[in-house]
Amino acid sequence: MCIAVLAAMVLVPALLFPLPPLIDYPNHLARIWLIAGGVHVPPLDGIYFEDWRGVGAGIGIDAMAKLLSPILPPSGIGLVLLILAILAPPLGAISLNARMFGGVHAWQPYFLAFWCTQTLVGGFLNFQIGLGLALLAVAADPKAARAGPWALYGWRIASGAVLFIIHPFALFFFAILQAAITFGGDWPAWRDVPSRLSWAGATATVALMPPAIYLFYVQGIPGSEDRAGATALFNDWMGTVRAMASPFTSYDIVIDFLCVLPLAGLAIWALANHKFQAHKGLILAAAGLAAVALLMPHTFGRTGWIDKRFPLLALLTALSATRLTVDLKRQNWVLAGAVVLVALRTAWISLNWAAFTPLVESMRTALADVPAGARVLPMQHDNTSRFGLFHLLGRTTPNFDETFRHYPAMMIPWRHAFTPMMFAQYREKPILLRPAYVAIANPTGGVLYSVHALDHFEMLDPRTQFIRNWRQNFDYVLVLNADIPDRDGPFTPPPGLHLVNDTGFAQLYRVAKTGG
Repeated sequence: MCIAVLAAMVLVPALLFPLPPLIDYPNHLARIWLIAGGVHVPPLDGIYFEDWRGVGAGIGIDAMAKLLSPILPPSGIGLVLLILAILAPPLGAISLNARMFGGVHAWQPYFLAFWCTQTLVGGFLNFQIGLGLALLAVAADPKAARAGPWALYGWRIASGAVLFIIHPFALFFFAILQAAITFGGDWPAWRDVPSRLSWAGATATVALMPPAIYLFYVQGIPGSEDRAGATALFNDWMGTVRAMASPFTSYDIVIDFLCVLPLAGLAIWALANHKFQAHKGLILAAAGLAAVALLMPHTFGRTGWIDKRFPLLALLTALSATRLTVDLKRQNWVLAGAVVLVALRTAWISLNWAAFTPLVESMRTALADVPAGARVLPMQHDNTSRFGLFHLLGRTTPNFDETFRHYPAMMIPWRHAFTPMMFAQYREKPILLRPAYVAIANPTGGVLYSVHALDHFEMLDPRTQFIRNWRQNFDYVLVLNADIPDRDGPFTPPPGLHLVNDTGFAQLYRVAKTGG
């Protein structure tokens, strides 16, 4: 009952705030809207088209959008996917933990305190949903095993294939969990270690190889042509610390750690008093994942936030591997602590989501004069310093990544307009750009440039050189974060740019096609 109540509690922000500050989420929503039929709406049908050929891995939410579109509107599909992204990881860990230790206990409600991690704030819906389903699939192994060994192997192979389609990390996580459980719940004698490791590896291979062989060698890895020769970028020591803390943080690392401090105290007390039971194979896997996380780059090619993914895998594995044993008298206090902790974190995240809602409305109001089919270039007032806790609520992550980066994608369903930051990678997404728009878009999404890049082209990277010709390529410029000073100084609109709407957070400029 406690788990059900807390699960309902963490969903309250998603129900109250339909467009929360989750970086990639609005870009996904816009694509969902197109998949659900918007791609056939003029004039968007001349900008985007739908093509599922060649896509294979990492399309979980796209496939679900296609399946759900006959029965739910795009906003409903987005809400369902957000709910899954919120609940699947903690409930998956609870389910696997229940399998390991024979049922429900007082430690499990604490797992719901980690419903909002940096990867959720990043809007990584496929990643979040995939991890949760991997945990649930492993937890369901005993039920499949009752039908015999072939049914169990079939279940694992089918689960692995589905998880790879949702997200490759989900398949990797599934294989690691299977190997860890096969390794065993106790520490083996040294002479038995090679045998245990061999069986663990074989178990992982059953889950990992069939879908991997098909997608790697039959269809190829989507996006692999862009990763050939890609550069890996690594963190400094402070970046590594922030990455390792990412499962515990949302919008402000200090406040998030204050929220989870009581849980750290409980864990230290339990360790000191030998109140933890642990599945040794899963603990070993968690330690290995944490060690790998320390070595991960933050970016490889055009894939970012790699360093923030492995720490969450390690945390979910460690939670699944442990049980807090307390007597009945203390159990009620432990459960009360879980309720307080989950309530505090949910309230803090709700505060950020509530503060962000007027910013979304500001942008929508600023876009009101954009006609259908217009080409709109989004920019921002860039800043890397904090202007006070309550002034920037919901706008940035602990790494100062702007959470509003992809909100201009909402002009696609709102205004039926074109933005160059829509996710439309060939062989990775089922929504693609028509040839006339490929040269003026960054289909990987990219970042919002400072508005000063309109006349300081050295700020641009190779993928965004089309911004150099913004007067010819775009009809409007949308500037977000306009109520915050730009780090490069005050912005003076260059010739040919005329202010249309100023709603505080957002400013809309019209591009004059015939000079000043």
